[in-house]
Amino acid sequence: MNAAEPKPSPIGLDHVGFIIPDLANSHALFTDLGFTLTARADHTRTNPQGQVVSAGSSQHSIMLKSGYVELMQITDPMAGHQLTPALKVRYGLHVLALATPDAGVWHADCLRRQLRVGPLLDWSRPVKTPECEGLAQFCFFDAPWQAEDPSYICWVQH
Repeated sequence: MNAAEPKPSPIGLDHVGFIIPDLANSHALFTDLGFTLTARADHTRTNPQGQVVSAGSSQHSIMLKSGYVELMQITDPMAGHQLTPALKVRYGLHVLALATPDAGVWHADCLRRQLRVGPLLDWSRPVKTPECEGLAQFCFFDAPWQAEDPSYICWVQH
């Protein structure tokens, strides 16, 4: 790496994600188990034409002191969500999301090292809690993934 290239900062755990078949049933189960879940949020993404469209997934989060657990359902298999093929293999723990303060720098570093990674993607989801309401926006990229792989790994900047 030369002096002109930014050095990636350390990464941490952003979240782990479970792909589940029924978001309402999972919400009820985890609530019954004593967890507090965020309101349902539908993911959106920016398509190549710059339009904000449905990503085909919805989620609830279980917020932790650092990071969170995501319960995610693929709600529209035709929307092009990259994890839709997982539904044919199994439900459960699928996602390991690593936190980075600058996804662009990490992405450039992975490409410089000739690692196979996907493009930078811009997504968002609404957030509504008793304390605040807004839009969680995030930029991320992922490692190559196939439905039979045990996990999906991505780098996320919130």
